[in-house]
Amino acid sequence: MDFNKLCYFVCCCELGSSSKAAEKLHITVQGLNKAMLSLEEECGAQLIDRRMRGFSLTPSGKYFLGRAREMLEMYESTLNGLKEMNSMQSGKVNIGLAYGIIPALRYTPFLDFQKLYPKIEICISELEDSLLEQELLNGAFELAITVGKPDAGNFDCVFLQSRRHVVICNIDNPLSRQSAVRFEDLQGQRVILLKDTFNKNSHIKDSLAKVRAEISPISGISEMNTIMSLCEDNHGLGICPEGIVNTSNSKTIVEVPFDEDDFEWDIYLTTKKRVQLSYPAKLMKQFLTRVPPQPAPGRPR
Repeated sequence: MDFNKLCYFVCCCELGSSSKAAEKLHITVQGLNKAMLSLEEECGAQLIDRRMRGFSLTPSGKYFLGRAREMLEMYESTLNGLKEMNSMQSGKVNIGLAYGIIPALRYTPFLDFQKLYPKIEICISELEDSLLEQELLNGAFELAITVGKPDAGNFDCVFLQSRRHVVICNIDNPLSRQSAVRFEDLQGQRVILLKDTFNKNSHIKDSLAKVRAEISPISGISEMNTIMSLCEDNHGLGICPEGIVNTSNSKTIVEVPFDEDDFEWDIYLTTKKRVQLSYPAKLMKQFLTRVPPQPAPGRPR
């Protein structure tokens, strides 16, 4: 329905005169009358009683006047809401990511988000798990994508997806020929782990200790590259979530899936409890949680 015609109709009713309405609307009386006839044709009912002198409404016209006012109010409210949203869809979102999150997600949420909201700047920082949680508590980030659920007393978490773990090993290692690996298979093996600021390490270290595997922790700027190099030289095994590293181009190392219950890399969107998010951060949260959760390959949730 043409909202201009609704405006014309309401104006005529409020002024009680087609000529006065035409003057106020800056159109001719003939143009106004033509618009009213078109409106009546669209409604399928006579709205104006032309048998009466002056401007008089039929019962249908009186009913339609109330509805026309409601539609115009809603239309104006909608336009104002869109203008407000457009002005609010700008600004900045500070989001913290645990190391390895971007390759593990296997899609480009931040690029896709910026296509929808080009006026919102996304500031991304990557940190180890424990440091990420602390910075989220301190207010450095509004949103964080974490590995596992942080303390429920301080954070709200929404599950995004899961990745199973793999063993990275040299092709000369007998484990490379297995279809899957369990912790018991790592007995006597040298396993290279990332530094202890990664939350998952405690579980891995405890499990490796039970089977008397040799643990070699490393630290540095590019730990995964170091692990890859050591595995290529057959100086140990690496453990990491599937998809974090790319071994497809290597001729000397392969990835072997872990076959252990409850040994997955669960990824959560995390926010601090009782904190009012900015509008851009709310948009980002809605966008990220709209993507269907993806379970680890071969492990339906």
